[in-house]
Amino acid sequence: MKILITGSHGQLGNELSQMLKTGEAGIGKISDAYKGCEIVAVDVEDLDITDAAAVSSFVESEKPDIIINCAAMTNVDGCETNFEAAMKVNAIGPRNLAVASEKNGAKFVHVSTDYVFRGDGNTPRCEWDEVGPNTVYGKSKLLGEKYVSEQCSRYFILRTAWLYGLIGKNFVKTMRRLGNMNDVTTVVDDQRGNPTNANDLAYHILKLALTEEYGVYHCTGEGECSWADFAARIMELSGCKGTVAKCTSEEYSAKYPSAAPRPAYSSLRNLMLECTVGNEMRDWDTALQEYIIKLDEMDLRTGNMKILVTGGAGFIGSNLVIYMLNKYDDVKIINVDKLTYAGNLENLKSVENNPNYSFVQADICDREAISKIFKENDIDYVVNFAAESHVDRSITNPEIFVETNVLGTVNMLQCAKVAWQTGDDEYKDGVKYLQVSTDEVYGTLGAEGYFMETTPLDPHSPYSSSKASADMFVKAFHDTYKFPINITRCSNNYGPYQFPEKLIPLIMNNTLAHKDLPVYGDGMQVRDWLYVEDHCKAIDMVIRNGVDGEVYNVGGHNERPNIFIVKTIIEYIKENVDPEVGEHMIKYVTDRKGHDRRYGIDPTKIKNALGWYPETTFEVGIKKTLKWYLDNMDWVKNVTSGAYQDYYKKMYGDK
Repeated sequence: MKILITGSHGQLGNELSQMLKTGEAGIGKISDAYKGCEIVAVDVEDLDITDAAAVSSFVESEKPDIIINCAAMTNVDGCETNFEAAMKVNAIGPRNLAVASEKNGAKFVHVSTDYVFRGDGNTPRCEWDEVGPNTVYGKSKLLGEKYVSEQCSRYFILRTAWLYGLIGKNFVKTMRRLGNMNDVTTVVDDQRGNPTNANDLAYHILKLALTEEYGVYHCTGEGECSWADFAARIMELSGCKGTVAKCTSEEYSAKYPSAAPRPAYSSLRNLMLECTVGNEMRDWDTALQEYIIKLDEMDLRTGNMKILVTGGAGFIGSNLVIYMLNKYDDVKIINVDKLTYAGNLENLKSVENNPNYSFVQADICDREAISKIFKENDIDYVVNFAAESHVDRSITNPEIFVETNVLGTVNMLQCAKVAWQTGDDEYKDGVKYLQVSTDEVYGTLGAEGYFMETTPLDPHSPYSSSKASADMFVKAFHDTYKFPINITRCSNNYGPYQFPEKLIPLIMNNTLAHKDLPVYGDGMQVRDWLYVEDHCKAIDMVIRNGVDGEVYNVGGHNERPNIFIVKTIIEYIKENVDPEVGEHMIKYVTDRKGHDRRYGIDPTKIKNALGWYPETTFEVGIKKTLKWYLDNMDWVKNVTSGAYQDYYKKMYGDK
């Protein structure tokens, strides 16, 4: 038996894959019919379900017996503001899969939602009750149901609600985090529904898929509660210090407005399960208890995971700290930064009170300070961002780059080695040192071709030479001492919190101030532009799943010449802020010494090995970036004036 699972990176897709591998569910064992089955788990980077031709070709090639569609656009507010995307993913995608299922004789399982109903009343909805969605999300999901029923004769549609699983974000994890951060968390008490464990839903999907009992099913946890009741129980079971304050939907919306209305009553009855294969869905409280236990057990490998991030107050470092703390409720981050000119603690205001975050001002070259951090903390991973990174500065003062980028890296390696070593070439289980490097270590490219991990290092500037040297020391520690390491080499990052000496914020600031826009040479130096959040996602994947000793290139496949970047910024500012700016402000200056002509990254290895892919196109990323700077001009002013350096004194000066 072959089973195709779409949306495999989501919480339900993950539960299905794991259940098929282990044969175990929280409810009990799954059918022996699934033993030895072949699992084809795909997500958007593998198969775009909105592409009918691609779906048809893929299904015809794989010839699955069962297709389970877990892929969906589930951001309710996001659907409201992006109607086209919602319809494509939630309606056209299921239609394409249904057509391919029918053509190839496969059973098709499609996951839908309680949002297809109006969300009113006080009696649980049955499968045949009148639908009437009032959100784009609900309308797109209902249309998906319609297409599935029209295009496929062997289908199961399962409507669920308030879903939570072991991976990714969900309400349970959010409440655990807020319950540990805040004394009081406000949650609505006049919206009721059925909390549903993704593991229970996966069990019933597999149970139904072996039958011929086709049709529409409701599949939610038994019993109902309000969001406030749900949150309070989560915090109680998790041992959180905080409590829940109940409020009305009106009160909550006044404080936190949303694009789409939430249903007041979304409780479903699993009547068709009762009438066919049997309803074994657990009551929501029992299922939640088991889930909380599993989360606590995961703490042994993730929650107790302590990550030492060096240079965490810099551009990419601060973005990673924020990304990890927002994504995981159970990861501890220790941020070490010297707070030189590019280190800005204001970047981290959103997480400074997070109990899983701490900051230490220290220089990575300081053996005593770094050793002390290792002694006082059971560090599992090191992510070394700390570096002098501005190429122009390296040309005028290369010694500083050697000190920080080379000697600092060696010091970090030595301190980690001492802390983790348990014997000759033996180390604690699960520890790893990750060196964040750059594509500049490879040198320059011609008009064609890309840097691969096997490309010889050929640095041309003092900066890239110092980073290449650091990489070699990291590799030497692995080869000589069997020290556990990974190296990532990224292309040009851009996004929020980038210091204004870099191209994008520099040009934006100068454009707004009607200053000259300096462009080196002819401006045709080509760089591969990578949105910083995509880079953070890659680092997260390498931390957790990177193969010991391996190097991973991380690139955006968004190659653009520098002059294109400059003109794009001018155009954006002209259209959205100041119609007086224009290309007449561009001033071509003498080219930088040793200026590489083109960089281009081949990210095939990390895509194939770890499933990473760059989600953000340059056209989308540059608009998000410029909008962020325009929305955060106080941050920009503080950085450009130097006032940001006072923030450390304010926050930590007396501590």
